[in-house]
This record gives sequence, structure tokens and C-alpha cells, in this order.
Amino acid sequence: MSAQLKYYVIAAGLFLLLLLVEIYLPKPISWLRTLSSNHKIPYGTFVLKESIQKNNVLKKPMITRETFFEMKDTSENILVIANTFANGPDDFNRLLEIVSSGSTVIVAANQFGKEWDSLGISTSDYVQTQFEETGNPKTTDSLSITWGSRTYLYYVEDNRFLFEVESENWEIHAIHGSGNPVVLSRRFGEGQIIIVSNPWIFTNHYLLAGNGGIVDQLFSLLPQKDLHWTEFYSLGRSEASSPIRYILSVPSLKWAYYLLIIFLLIFIVFEAKRKQRPIPVQLPPVNETLNFVRTVANLYYERGDHKNMALKKISFLFEQIRSRYYLATNEIDRAFIQKLSNKSGKPLINVEGLITLIRIIQSKEKIDEEELLVLDRKIDSFLH
Repeated sequence: MSAQLKYYVIAAGLFLLLLLVEIYLPKPISWLRTLSSNHKIPYGTFVLKESIQKNNVLKKPMITRETFFEMKDTSENILVIANTFANGPDDFNRLLEIVSSGSTVIVAANQFGKEWDSLGISTSDYVQTQFEETGNPKTTDSLSITWGSRTYLYYVEDNRFLFEVESENWEIHAIHGSGNPVVLSRRFGEGQIIIVSNPWIFTNHYLLAGNGGIVDQLFSLLPQKDLHWTEFYSLGRSEASSPIRYILSVPSLKWAYYLLIIFLLIFIVFEAKRKQRPIPVQLPPVNETLNFVRTVANLYYERGDHKNMALKKISFLFEQIRSRYYLATNEIDRAFIQKLSNKSGKPLINVEGLITLIRIIQSKEKIDEEELLVLDRKIDSFLH
């Protein structure tokens, strides 16, 4: 297996390992208060949607994100669950028009906008009131809501808002543990509006905990008509869905997506480099000078022309003297011998002996092999 293939195998193995760890690790519980019908977290409303469809309390709900302005004139039931319902005067007037035309509307919210003051309704914070009056914001772990003969308990933080009624036109259905109403209804024209100060009664947490009875009692006030559940006032406009958006919404897929991008970037960084074929090893040029000298020497030796060979060695010596010691060799006299001895560091007697031998060989017509060898040794001794 090549080194590059090993790298890919290791990277793929790590990717799969991280993906499996992310998938099978216990997921922490999210306590976000989304009120979304698609969320199964404690403060989502998925259980409410399923129970409406399963128990056939009402007809199958139509869940949208429409405002009251976008709704057509109809007499269907309408459900709004939100943390705060401050929809502005125009939307509020449109709501009253829809109710007057025959619709029954349930609006559940912790706080209502100032437009509701015109109907003699306002909300107050029980915990804040207790803090201002007694200095103790929490007297118990839970607070109750009573509807008829049945009482339901909720965490204090989830049951802190209640209504203050200044109009006798409202009918009270359920009251807070403090005695104030939390579920009211009122008729307008041919329809009816029902308001609830605790939207958390619809969430998965309380429905699964056995508090679904209050929701059943609330829905019993509705006529048997289609239910239009708008989530605009809790979730806003519906966002465009896409595979990427869905992937990023699921933690395991999100991490897998991020890891894929990281590995792709690593791959691009390492693979983007220009690839080049291996450069062949180039051996340094062989010095053929020595072989050439040997060949020429052998040639002269075989021919017995020792004098010619000696002259060439003498020419080589003079060339070395010119290049090493910068001395002219066109006149070999006593002064030249002295300078050569001084610059070369060789004893004067040795230099004189070499020059004398050179003169002797140059004066002869022929020399024998022994004389050539003596000249070669002296030249070699001088140069080295």
C-alpha cells in the first residue's frame, strides 16, 4: 500500500469514527422555548399536533405561518401560541374582523400588546408583584391553574403571568393560584375569542407530564370545525428549506458536513501542488584528463620517443610555474632560479638541480628511459 493510499484510508477511518461518535453519543436536552409544532424538545408543541390528529379532538390542523391579514374570511377555528402577542393595531383590528365573521380564535401568550387595553384586558407578572410586595419572588416551586374541579400544577417560571380584567364582558374559565383568571373568552359578532395567559400548557413537557386535561377542556370550547394553527407569531416567517439548512439543523449531520469540508480543504492543499516526474540522477562528468595523459604516454613509450615525452613534461612544468607563481619562463637564468625557489618554498639546490637536468635533456638529441624517469620524479617532487 502506497503512502498516499494509507493517508486516505486513515483520513476516511477518522471521519467515520467521528461520525459514529457524534451519532451515538447521548444528545443533551434542549430547553429552548420554541413552541414549534415540529420540535420534540420539552418546550416544543409536537405532542399537541400529534394528539390533535390522533384523538380526533378536531379536524386535522392546518399549520401555517400566516398573519391575520393573510388569512381569508372564514369561520374556521384559529390557534395562536406565542410568548408575546403584540401584533400591532392593524393586525389586531383584522383579528377582531375574523372573529366577528364567525371564527373562534384561541390566543395563548404570556404578554399581550397594548391594543388589548381597549377590550379591558391586561397582563401582570405574579412573580414580579410578589417581589415588589414581599421581597420574595418565589414562595413555592409550583403554581396552580384551576379549571372547574380540576387543578393543574406548573413551574413558577412557566405560570407567572395572569390577567387583570376591567370589563364584565369576559367569561372566566380557569383561574391562577393567586385567584386571577388565566383563561378568558368573549363573543364578538358571530365568533368567539379565547385568550390564555400561559402558552406553556400546550408544550410537550406538560402534556407528557399528565397536564393535558386543561388543553382538552380548552378545546372543548371550540366548535367542530377545521383548525388553522398559525406559528407566525412565535416563529416568524417560514424560511426557505434546503438540504444544507436541514443538514445544519441536525448536530450529527452538521459535524459530518464540517468534517467533509475540512478533509476536502486538506486534500486540495496537498494535491494542488504541481506534480513532477522524478528527476534522474546525473553523475558528475568523469575526468578523462588522466586517461588521456596515460594514453599519450603509452603511445610515446611504445614508440620509444623518450625525448619528445620529456619535452612535453618540461612544457607542462613551465605552464605550472607560470600559472602558480606568475613567473615568465622565456629566460631561465640565475635570477629566475632564485625567484622560483623563493616563491615555491623549495630549496635552492633542488631547483638548480631540476633546471640543470632540463637543460641537459633539451641539449640532447635522444634520451633513454632512465633519464625520462629521473626527470619525471624530479618534476613530480617539485610540484607536490
